[in-house]
Amino acid sequence: MLGAQRLDWEDIKAFVAVAESGTVRRAARQLGVHHSTLSRRIENLEHLLDAKLFDRQPEGFVLTASGERLAATARECIRNLTDAERFIFGQDKELSGDIRVTLPPAIATQVIGP
Repeated sequence: MLGAQRLDWEDIKAFVAVAESGTVRRAARQLGVHHSTLSRRIENLEHLLDAKLFDRQPEGFVLTASGERLAATARECIRNLTDAERFIFGQDKELSGDIRVTLPPAIATQVIGP
């Protein structure tokens, strides 16, 4: 049980980056942070959840069953937040100004004009 501690969104983002890239170094390059920062975030997350999220192998990090479950949930959260952001962005703004349309004269008079 998490108790007083809560999941840190930055830890989740680090986890997803490593899960998708397969290595801490590659994920760190993609995120523009030091690999030791990502390693610490993964360790913190595993400690907080009391679960092993990755099998560390010479060729990279492989998700465990717990890691697969968390990755699926985290990706869904990211998708939902992205969808909400797209929906909300610009909702409070009204369109204003002139609209100019350039058309061939035949279309302008016979299709748009009437």
